Amino acid sequence: YNYINFKTFSFKKKKSIKFVLVNYDEYLYKAISKMNKFKFNVFYVLYPNSKIKIVTENLLNGWCLAYSPTTKLCEICELNK
Repeated sequence: YNYINFKTFSFKKKKSIKFVLVNYDEYLYKAISKMNKFKFNVFYVLYPNSKIKIVTENLLNGWCLAYSPTTKLCEICELNK
């Protein structure tokens, strides 16, 4: 959660994007660990039926505050819509 606080109060402009592919059944804390604090992170959540949803780091940071770190991405209701 220290990383989230750093990102929330950091007002520096980011110049590059990091794309991360994660499985839909991955834990929230594992997705967080793949973030790069010097880049804007975009996550591609891969479902078993080959469907892909895009999640930005801002949305992921909000989930970190709303859910437990051991919550799986597939258990987050916003991803199941």
